[in-house]
Amino acid sequence: NCLMPDDVAEQHDGYLARYLQTGIKRVLADKRVVTAKHKDGSLFPIEVHVKELISKELNRRSYFGFLRDIRQDLELKYAFELNDTITDMIKSPIIAIDQVGTIIKFTRAACDLFGYEMSEITGKNVNMLMPEPYASGHDGYLSNYQVTRKKNVVDSTRRMPAKRKNGTVVTVELRVGEFAKAGGATTFVAFLRDVTEMDALEREHQTSVQISLLSQLAVVIADKRGFIHSVNQATCDLFRYKEEEMVGQNVKMLMPKSLAVHHDNYLEAYHRTKVKHVIERAQGIKRGEVVFDLEIGVRELELVGLGTRYLGFIRDVSSEVILEEAHKISGSIVALSPVPIIVMDSTGMVMQFPDLACTMLGYSRDEVVGRNIKMLMPPQIANEHDSYLKNYMTTGIKHVIDTNRQSTAMRKDGTLIDIEISVKEVRGDDGSTFFAGFIKPLGDLFSALQLANKAAAEGAAGKQRK
Repeated sequence: NCLMPDDVAEQHDGYLARYLQTGIKRVLADKRVVTAKHKDGSLFPIEVHVKELISKELNRRSYFGFLRDIRQDLELKYAFELNDTITDMIKSPIIAIDQVGTIIKFTRAACDLFGYEMSEITGKNVNMLMPEPYASGHDGYLSNYQVTRKKNVVDSTRRMPAKRKNGTVVTVELRVGEFAKAGGATTFVAFLRDVTEMDALEREHQTSVQISLLSQLAVVIADKRGFIHSVNQATCDLFRYKEEEMVGQNVKMLMPKSLAVHHDNYLEAYHRTKVKHVIERAQGIKRGEVVFDLEIGVRELELVGLGTRYLGFIRDVSSEVILEEAHKISGSIVALSPVPIIVMDSTGMVMQFPDLACTMLGYSRDEVVGRNIKMLMPPQIANEHDSYLKNYMTTGIKHVIDTNRQSTAMRKDGTLIDIEISVKEVRGDDGSTFFAGFIKPLGDLFSALQLANKAAAEGAAGKQRK
């Protein structure tokens, strides 16, 4: 019993005595997983198999215990369960097939896309997810690839039709990776994205961005007390901490104080009631006390020998929140304005740059949105603008806001234009501040825009001559 935890050790002599009296075997001849105690006092899981040897000549019973440390087994099981959990949390559908096309992995996102349950699809041929003529030709494609190794789909991204359970056809963006196993067996893993129902905002701002794999998203694994056990590199990049600075610390370090002070109570209440109150949209805090908006999903894992683990899947949505606020502004003023209106946030970052402004100043929208508005000013004004803005945000004293004044703007080609500017302050629903600048060239607006177009045309012609 010196090899057992205290609560088991205290009972062990009684177990033996009871067996000798009754002959009822509860441990003998069966393998079981129990907890053992190391010399240093630490506890660890083992698999034990006990055999009994009876010597009639010596009138003695002996017991042989065959022990196996299963910590590595449990860690491996944990890794597999964690991998399954992670893949199921990825919003991109993932499908894995073997070398003959049999489906061996079908994530929850894939179930949502195609309308099948995992039990309906696992073990079936992947061609049931394809319309004709792709379905009838797929087995041949696989066989041909095994012989020629010529890659037509593997390691490439392409758009293809796919068939749902109800027979409807959707267009998916497909990327296939190949993984060779020991012994020559091959697994193909496909990452899919439904591109038939893309959100309008995503089409406008993210059409060039493929859905990220989990390695590109922040993942935090914590225990039931909230202490961090592991993070990935994306978490380090997002929160600006090194891995060793986070592991072992409470996950509250990644939250603003308004959330952190309540987190222990949230955990305690959940352990008591099992009622889930995780907020999908929340805020995090980076090194340097930088608060940002995030989207979070949390899964609970119960692992034999390791206890409870929480898997947090985190995505920075700051730019999306800014875009949502910007679209509120653009819907009410920018789209209807007969003069250029440039919208910026409280740090000077340009959020809206309409077509009229593009024509007047010679920039494309992509060249300006997301950058500091100082790029549109001559140096003598640009050098002071951040301090002007910071001073206003601190004091609230208006020098430019709600007034009309003359100033100077700088085009992309470096030429200057005299303008009349009127700045209005707009408040978002969450109290955030935005500024809308109404820009009017001094003189005739139509003539000014004609001159800008002429300058742009002459610049393009000069490049062609070179």
